Amino acid sequence: MTRLSPTAHLLATIAATIAATVAAPIAAPGAAAAPGERPVPGTVGLVVREAPVKDACAPTIRIVRQVKRGDDRALVAMLTFARITGLDVGSRDTSRSRADGQRFQRWTQELVRRMEAATRAQEQVAARAGAPPADRVVAAARIAQIMDHAAHLLGSLEVPRSLRAMPDAVTIYCEQLTQYADAMRQRADDARDLCRKTAADHQLPPGWWTPVCAAP
Repeated sequence: MTRLSPTAHLLATIAATIAATVAAPIAAPGAAAAPGERPVPGTVGLVVREAPVKDACAPTIRIVRQVKRGDDRALVAMLTFARITGLDVGSRDTSRSRADGQRFQRWTQELVRRMEAATRAQEQVAARAGAPPADRVVAAARIAQIMDHAAHLLGSLEVPRSLRAMPDAVTIYCEQLTQYADAMRQRADDARDLCRKTAADHQLPPGWWTPVCAAP
């Protein structure tokens, strides 16, 4: 039987965990918004900023904080979920490599649980023909936000230390992550399409969802 490398195991873990369902706890609100942070559209207490990163599959990461209560708990849990760092799968230290592989698996499963918990109720509203049009638009916009953020978390992951000196390996690793992230972006695009169509069909006035649902 063919043995997978630790890095291949890490990537296989992502593919194997893009479908679970459960919610997760939320961190307590932090300090008020700082310079460079902007409100997350449609929320009362979430702010977001972009921060540069090194040794990752993207040049920047998106950091969301809760500064005030009042938003849906599942939404907060998803958007404030931090990306994993410090992985060294593939290291010559086999115990460290194994432990990091397990840590990555737990992180990926938690990402999927939060993502599905945050979208579950929204998908029911967005797909229900009898729901008020404004509610369907809001639900579709929320799905787009959630899936975009999940895709960003995957697409901006750190490159494991053991790969950083091998450009070809880094390229393969990041391209594979992009493929998984693209599946999430497609769900976001589908939600944006529904959002725009519903708003146009019912001639709804612009709202916070208008820029969220704009075609990328």
